[in-house]
Amino acid sequence: MTIYLFENPYPALILGVITAGFLAAAFNITRKKAFLAGIGVTALMVGGVFLLCHLVVTSREEVRMVLDEGVAAIKANDPQRVIALLASKISADTQGTVRMAFRSAKFTGAKVGNVEITINELTSPISAKADFMATVFFQGKSGDIFGDRYACRLTLSLEKQGEKWLITAYEHRELVGQK
Repeated sequence: MTIYLFENPYPALILGVITAGFLAAAFNITRKKAFLAGIGVTALMVGGVFLLCHLVVTSREEVRMVLDEGVAAIKANDPQRVIALLASKISADTQGTVRMAFRSAKFTGAKVGNVEITINELTSPISAKADFMATVFFQGKSGDIFGDRYACRLTLSLEKQGEKWLITAYEHRELVGQK
């Protein structure tokens, strides 16, 4: 429950607003200053929850940052930054595929959507799965690449190695009707 609170503080905000509303109504009826103090304490507690949410980075948020770093690396046409996100145990073929893609095309954009991240803290090291829609935009460097975008469903397997999350495996699925 606490992890959910760090990722989504809005239930605490709603509860705080409702509590402050009841305290304001009680103050309006009784004119007792203790109710005003209660409103102040409620505001401080809600503010504290938002501050904690800003300061605490959950595993799910760390994995999302890896995805965002991958998007930034693709947009910057930087294969070394993409390869830096891969664990050392991932195959050399995968690294070769990354290098070949960057030699064949100039990437003009990338985005991810419909991201679902599952963390498994029972494994050693801690692992995660990230399932999402990925789209890259590109211009072929030679005449043998047609099109200007590629979209697929990607599932990444990641492991936390030290303080970093690294990609250990991937699976991509073509979208129906895409060539």
